[in-house]
Amino acid sequence: MGQRAAQVQSDGKIAWVIGTEKASLQLKSGGDPIVFEAFVTNTFEKQGKRWLMTSHHAQPIPK
Repeated sequence: MGQRAAQVQSDGKIAWVIGTEKASLQLKSGGDPIVFEAFVTNTFEKQGKRWLMTSHHAQPIPK
Protein backbone atom coordinates (compact mmCIF):
# COMPACT_ATOMS: atom_id res chain seq x y z
CA MET A 1 0.00 0.00 0.00
CA GLY A 2 1.24 3.48 -0.72
CA GLN A 3 0.04 7.03 -0.36
CA ARG A 4 -0.58 8.58 -3.79
CA ALA A 5 -1.86 12.11 -3.25
CA ALA A 6 -2.38 13.85 0.07
CA GLN A 7 -3.44 17.06 1.76
CA VAL A 8 -1.95 17.56 5.25
CA GLN A 9 -3.27 20.00 7.86
CA SER A 10 -2.29 20.54 11.48
CA ASP A 11 -3.04 22.73 14.47
CA GLY A 12 0.27 21.81 16.17
CA LYS A 13 -0.99 18.95 18.37
CA ILE A 14 -3.41 17.23 15.98
CA ALA A 15 -2.86 16.57 12.27
CA TRP A 16 -4.97 14.99 9.58
CA VAL A 17 -4.17 13.69 6.13
CA ILE A 18 -6.77 13.33 3.39
CA GLY A 19 -5.83 11.65 0.14
CA THR A 20 -5.80 8.48 -1.90
CA GLU A 21 -3.91 5.21 -1.56
CA LYS A 22 -3.32 2.24 -3.80
CA ALA A 23 -4.20 -0.90 -1.81
CA SER A 24 -3.51 -4.57 -2.48
CA LEU A 25 -5.35 -7.42 -0.76
CA GLN A 26 -4.31 -11.07 -0.92
CA LEU A 27 -7.13 -13.54 -0.26
CA LYS A 28 -6.37 -16.54 1.99
CA SER A 29 -7.84 -18.79 -0.71
CA GLY A 30 -5.06 -17.69 -3.07
CA GLY A 31 -5.20 -16.26 -6.57
CA ASP A 32 -4.07 -12.89 -7.78
CA PRO A 33 -4.10 -9.97 -5.32
CA ILE A 34 -7.01 -7.53 -5.55
CA VAL A 35 -5.61 -4.05 -6.27
CA PHE A 36 -7.71 -0.89 -5.92
CA GLU A 37 -7.59 2.84 -5.20
CA ALA A 38 -9.08 4.15 -1.94
CA PHE A 39 -9.96 7.51 -0.41
CA VAL A 40 -8.17 7.77 2.98
CA THR A 41 -8.31 9.89 6.10
CA ASN A 42 -5.59 9.52 8.76
CA THR A 43 -5.44 11.43 12.04
CA PHE A 44 -2.35 11.93 14.22
CA GLU A 45 -1.68 13.26 17.73
CA LYS A 46 1.65 14.75 18.78
CA GLN A 47 2.99 13.20 21.98
CA GLY A 48 6.31 14.75 22.94
CA LYS A 49 8.43 14.83 19.77
CA ARG A 50 6.56 11.94 18.09
CA TRP A 51 3.44 11.92 15.92
CA LEU A 52 1.24 8.88 16.58
CA MET A 53 -1.52 7.73 14.25
CA THR A 54 -4.84 7.72 16.09
CA SER A 55 -7.13 6.73 13.21
CA HIS A 56 -6.95 5.34 9.68
CA HIS A 57 -10.00 5.08 7.45
CA ALA A 58 -10.01 3.89 3.83
CA GLN A 59 -12.90 3.50 1.43
CA PRO A 60 -12.61 2.11 -2.11
CA ILE A 61 -13.10 4.67 -4.87
CA PRO A 62 -16.15 3.64 -6.91
CA LYS A 63 -15.45 2.83 -10.56
